[in-house]
Amino acid sequence: MRVYISSPGWKVLDFIFNRFPEIRLNILLTAARMPRRYKEYLTTFSSMIESVILDNGAFSAMNSKLNVSLEQLLQRFTIHSSLNQSQYLMVFSPDFEFGPNGFEANYNHWLDMEELNIMAVPVIHNLKNHEAWSYSQTLPEFIAIGQSNNRRIPANLFPVVYRLYHEKHIKVHLFGMTDFSLISGCPAFSCDSKSWIDDATTGIIRFWNPEKEDRNKTDIIYFPEELDKRKPNMFSRYDYPHIEVFKQFLNDQLGISLDDLIGGKRVFYRQVALVLYYHTLEDVVTQLHLQEGIIF
Repeated sequence: MRVYISSPGWKVLDFIFNRFPEIRLNILLTAARMPRRYKEYLTTFSSMIESVILDNGAFSAMNSKLNVSLEQLLQRFTIHSSLNQSQYLMVFSPDFEFGPNGFEANYNHWLDMEELNIMAVPVIHNLKNHEAWSYSQTLPEFIAIGQSNNRRIPANLFPVVYRLYHEKHIKVHLFGMTDFSLISGCPAFSCDSKSWIDDATTGIIRFWNPEKEDRNKTDIIYFPEELDKRKPNMFSRYDYPHIEVFKQFLNDQLGISLDDLIGGKRVFYRQVALVLYYHTLEDVVTQLHLQEGIIF
């Protein structure tokens, strides 16, 4: 499985590249917030980038203060895609209707992209109706599952992914879903993390703890920025039982200390730690999929 990191900045990639010159990351870029000097960005880090995918930016435009209309975003996205499609493994079709009844509008955008010879990946927002099967009739290489009611419930998600994979031989991308129990339990080709930047800001670190005996070795450690952000499944850095293991990981892998995660550059170092977590998650889930005969 490929776990795509959404929009990592120059400094984060530079730090990781210097620390792990052999690493290969999968990157998601969004048309709403392209990296500054993006062509130089891709060239500079080409040796550490396994693949790049392009999101149309609708979610960012509607949920952030970007001062861009959907019409402006669509024009920008369409022009960029038509000129640069070869750089991306996937270009996601404009899915500006996120509701369960937005199929017709989104389908028409997908057809518009095809008329421009842009091989856009359709994005579905309803797991219970005909959406996936309407798009699958033409046997696209990829279909993405976006925001959808109760999509994180395995009984809703897994049958759609299994059928697309086994019957249609279509690769499925899961937008914004990186929960181990979900991505390890179904034959999705890829997923992406868009929350890692917010997590770094609010003080949430995910750590793949080798000391845990569980199949899912993820621990969530909270470094209090806002006390009300801590949830029951989180450890505080003050009560985390494996804090010494975590400190050793920080020192051996990243060359930093626990103090760096609460100091002046705390957000940056948290981002670095989170990128490494998702890269580890990618390797772990890929191996589990291979053991189950899931091969792309």
